[in-house]
Amino acid sequence: MLTRSLFTFAAFALFAGSAIAQHIPAKLAPPQEGLLVGKHYAGPTWEAPDGSKIVGKVLANEPAPKAGAIPWLLLSTESSGSGVLAGARFVQRVNTSGGVGPTGACPTAGTERRVDYTADYIFYK
Repeated sequence: MLTRSLFTFAAFALFAGSAIAQHIPAKLAPPQEGLLVGKHYAGPTWEAPDGSKIVGKVLANEPAPKAGAIPWLLLSTESSGSGVLAGARFVQRVNTSGGVGPTGACPTAGTERRVDYTADYIFYK
């Protein structure tokens, strides 16, 4: 049986301290000092500060219950490194909000548009 890892990330954006100070109003910063938990980027890839990394491959998807939200996913993973993400076998993306890209033609060819979303990522070993 799979064991559920001890961390669930909301869009893997659990940062604290100065890493987010540029975009978050000071009154919303948490009072305790914190550490970067990890990064999530294209691949999809998750990378921890200890050097461990996983890359996901979609196994299944399901439409999100919320309109305008990206689908929920089950991903298998390939891990590297010997840290906190080592041995992770699966990731679920659930509780998504937002993330659906704009429709229609691009206003200017070659421009990049980012679409914000939130999600809970659950890691299984």
